Amino acid sequence: MQTLLDYADEQVTRIRAAGCKGWLPAFRDAALLKCPPTGTGPGATRPGHST
Repeated sequence: MQTLLDYADEQVTRIRAAGCKGWLPAFRDAALLKCPPTGTGPGATRPGHST
């Protein structure tokens, strides 16, 4: 998993250094890979909140 995260970060650096416009979506994708799922989608309840 760490290899994938490192690769995503390298892509952001490479795209931005090349002056291409796609660095912001690449940054977003790299950040989303690092965020664990929260489980608060439709139908999910939060701890301490009953429906």
